[in-house]
Amino acid sequence: MCQTDVVEDVLWDLLALLQAKAPLAIACSGGLDSRFLCHAARLAKTDFLAIHVEGPHVPPAENRYALQYLADMDIAFLNLPLNPLDKPEVAANSRKRCYFCKKILFQSMKEQLRHHGEADRLLCDGTNFDDLGEYRPGLLALKEEGIFSPLAACNMDKACLRRLAKATQLPNPNQPSSPCLLTRFPYDTQVSTDELARIGACEEALRTFFTRFPDCPAPNLRLRICQEPILQITPFSPNLRQALREILASYKLLPCRLLITETVSGFFDRKEDHKELPLL
Repeated sequence: MCQTDVVEDVLWDLLALLQAKAPLAIACSGGLDSRFLCHAARLAKTDFLAIHVEGPHVPPAENRYALQYLADMDIAFLNLPLNPLDKPEVAANSRKRCYFCKKILFQSMKEQLRHHGEADRLLCDGTNFDDLGEYRPGLLALKEEGIFSPLAACNMDKACLRRLAKATQLPNPNQPSSPCLLTRFPYDTQVSTDELARIGACEEALRTFFTRFPDCPAPNLRLRICQEPILQITPFSPNLRQALREILASYKLLPCRLLITETVSGFFDRKEDHKELPLL
């Protein structure tokens, strides 16, 4: 949607929009989209406050990264501990889980803003233009709660966002997506807080292992908890399979299958081309 020759115009449109809509409250998960939105608000020198929800549905490394980013950038923020699994409709992990989860998250954020005397701020999120074309039940919740999505309003897709993030020196502009941990489980599978913590910790241990090899690009990965666990991962050195097996064993995730794909997503289609091998 956003071509190279109009990137600068799109940025100016976004900055002008943020200035016009101030004062703002920006939901910042720690992912690239919401970090870039906070970054753009700083560039616009507009009045904004970030709000971060800390809960078991967020990968632990992303939670720490979000808080560190906000602190490093000296961005005023509110931290909101919240467990969306307290809502039965979320814990049931139905196809509409994102709708119910977004409802409770943004209702709680608005309540937090009222509690701190900031209710006049327009609550924004990092939904981008690409998101509008995907299956995202949470978009209805955003509409119902009156949440504003500046990136989508400016027709800014992910590719454009990454180019702007790099051009404006946002740290880690190539940050991979890291969706909610509930996406690691099939729909209609009851999920507990303990299970989310185990999967989040194992994924973090796997990613930490790959940082020991700085000369090799770290693969992206997701654990998929189906009838048997599946580790979906982008290509990596086959010499490291035994080490991965040991990490999975330490989290009681063996037997596990290895699914090698060029990219990973929120959930996955088993029909896609892939190379699958057993982890013995």
